[in-house]
Amino acid sequence: MDKDFKVFGVGVTKTGTTTLGACFEILQITPHATFNRELRAVLRRGGDREVIFAEADRYRGFEDAPWFELFAELDERFPRSKFILTTRLDSTTRALSV
Repeated sequence: MDKDFKVFGVGVTKTGTTTLGACFEILQITPHATFNRELRAVLRRGGDREVIFAEADRYRGFEDAPWFELFAELDERFPRSKFILTTRLDSTTRALSV
């Protein structure tokens, strides 16, 4: 798989993001990044997004926060990427490819 290929899970927390991370492992979309409290705090404070993008440069797969909060910017920065929206309906988690 192309090393520049990235896959971003853009579902909010509790929509199957942990399962998506397990899928990344099975599909060898590694390394992958999961919820990152520090990066989310940077985003919430309106801090330098370059810190977040530098972290994104290091990984191929992403799930949970802060990644879902930046999908438009990530799409612009990594134009060959794919995005997976996970949603939760009627207590059932399902993944939708966007």
